[in-house]
Amino acid sequence: MAVDIIALVGNVTKAQTARTLGMDFSGWKLRKDDPRTPGSTVKGKDKRMRGTFVLVCASLVDLERSGQLLAHEGYASRLIVVLERTSRLERSNFNVPPSRAGSRNTVEVSDTGFVFTAVSDTCSIDIGQAVSKLVCPGSLLLSARVAVEEASMTRLAGGSHKIGVGLGAVPMEPDSIPPFDVFLTNTEASTDVALDEAGRRLLGELGVPVVDVDMSSLQPVDTRWISPAGFEAEPRLGVVDLELEHAKRRILLTLRPGNGGSRVYDVSAGLNENVIADLRPYRQARLQQAGEADPRHAAMLLAGMACAGVPLQIDDLPPAGAWGIGADLRGQYSVLPELDLEDDLTRQAWSVDTRRHALRVHSQQEILRGIVPRRPSESCGTDDSISVLIPSRRPEFVESIVRQAVHQSHTNREVLVGLHGYSRQQLLAASPWLQSRTDVRFIEVDADFNLGEALNKLTVEASGDYIAKMDDDDLYTQHHLADLLAAARYSGAELVGCKAEFVYLEVSGKTIQRRPNSEMYGATVTGGTMLLSRETLRKVGGWSPVGTAEDRLLHESLRKLGGTVYRTHGMNYLMRRGDGERMHTWNPDSAFFEKQAIRSWDGLGYPGWRTSGDD
Repeated sequence: MAVDIIALVGNVTKAQTARTLGMDFSGWKLRKDDPRTPGSTVKGKDKRMRGTFVLVCASLVDLERSGQLLAHEGYASRLIVVLERTSRLERSNFNVPPSRAGSRNTVEVSDTGFVFTAVSDTCSIDIGQAVSKLVCPGSLLLSARVAVEEASMTRLAGGSHKIGVGLGAVPMEPDSIPPFDVFLTNTEASTDVALDEAGRRLLGELGVPVVDVDMSSLQPVDTRWISPAGFEAEPRLGVVDLELEHAKRRILLTLRPGNGGSRVYDVSAGLNENVIADLRPYRQARLQQAGEADPRHAAMLLAGMACAGVPLQIDDLPPAGAWGIGADLRGQYSVLPELDLEDDLTRQAWSVDTRRHALRVHSQQEILRGIVPRRPSESCGTDDSISVLIPSRRPEFVESIVRQAVHQSHTNREVLVGLHGYSRQQLLAASPWLQSRTDVRFIEVDADFNLGEALNKLTVEASGDYIAKMDDDDLYTQHHLADLLAAARYSGAELVGCKAEFVYLEVSGKTIQRRPNSEMYGATVTGGTMLLSRETLRKVGGWSPVGTAEDRLLHESLRKLGGTVYRTHGMNYLMRRGDGERMHTWNPDSAFFEKQAIRSWDGLGYPGWRTSGDD
């Protein structure tokens, strides 16, 4: 039986793959194009028919890239995909529909990976499509097929079915150029690559816009995989050393934990989820002799580590601006040696500040949003709008929470305040500052409405892409909305929020910290921090018409529909609890929180806390 095998990524040989699958390796040969065999490209046809096609990948990141690379590979009668290891097995999808009737799918899942097999009686398995569907990175924020100019000037880097710079290559000929959405030409000063007029004319005739980009200014990171997800706020281990080196046309990253062992990763195309997972238990990583590495590869590593929030000490930082690493991010790395990383709060604060900047500057999705021409059917790109819902029975708290909402760093938002049982005239008469706000909508809500009904009334009036709920007596930093939106993007979850990790107890005048357990899927989030898309809220039927537990019921409704919840860090939110006389839907006394405290501070807020809107 003829077999096509491709070990695209990872330290895997064909012989190792054969043993994994229980096959005889001795007779395997790469098939050559021959019109007399089913593994060829026959002139006049656009289908490549194969027998058995085997793909081996070392991570889900590599598997997704392989799907892009194999987009035009053709069809097979049997497809076998081996995933050696992934730390994100839950992001795999084994419900791949058959290409045509007569296909059968099976999967064997281990603790670290899987072997997926699809068999067709009619050689109808679309290889590229089936491989792409094995990965579930979450909802796509932008659907774009991007071509990138290669140094040869005669080829285009192939198209992507999902977000990202495509892989592979196609000749620059009219009949062979796929329907790209945009073509990026490199204007970097150190390269002589430039699309000539004939090439621009050809792309124009095909309706493909050309965008000139200085590639040296870009360090794109696919943040659906390389993100803060899994960050450990209380790490168990100390320092791990990293080494970056070239070997046989590959870029290798070696992790040396200091116990005599080591782990080596091929990071030629960037980091993968397994590298980040292996770094999570360590308090910090240390990159030695960074100055000896290729600046571009070092910068790619720095950008990825920053997006993941990994504290990375570098003995020899590359120059500011080298291959897209700007002064701000370089500054974040340069201060690490001066910080007490043994202190968990200091370490987490550095991670949050660093990832916030990196996700905005280096996220592949954000970079593409600024490059790819937006289609008429797509929303407002990087500036997704948020409707902030603030239901309040307490007019004395409204000015404070509105100040916090209108001073958020995410500026494309509308603020809707539900005046629950009192009039707009009563509120504004007591606050000249609120009278001056033209960017806030005050909506009167009947006193007989319960909280869920009040939220539904505000939701009907909302126009944002996302809905965020804020509680009137709690406190938020200026980055609250921006960080929630970033978490929604990199997690792919339908509902995001945080835990009430920090609580201000008015009776004792202390702020306490509860044990942090964030950057995780499947956990509940505090009602005053919830953010979800307006479409998701519509699908779950809106807010439950109840006076209490509306946030818990929203969690339950979402999970019944197969949705996911993601809990991000809690450093933007400070729950405020008084003497028990205020009207809270969840109101444990101070003793409840004091028993959970792992540390405390006198006064409002933890060190470095700043409430949004404070002058």
